Amino acid sequence: MILRINKIDFEKYPSLDDLFLVEDELQNMNGSVITINQLRTRLKNKISDEKLQSLLEYLENINKIVFSSKGISWIYNLNSKLNKEIQKGQEL
Repeated sequence: MILRINKIDFEKYPSLDDLFLVEDELQNMNGSVITINQLRTRLKNKISDEKLQSLLEYLENINKIVFSSKGISWIYNLNSKLNKEIQKGQEL
């Protein structure tokens, strides 16, 4: 029996370094909103468009960013006091 293993092209998938690079740019941006084109410019083509789109979808799914009509906003917060107050708060 011959076992064939398909070769996976890992170059087309984002790496952990790519994720950290995008997260760092979004956390340290000037202002509260950045467009995808501005983000691409700041990354200086270090990440392909396909990888960037995939990373942005991932960050949105884990609630670290939000897309709006003006662009992308970083919303993830590690402040424990803020998180406690949010838990105590009342949803409107």
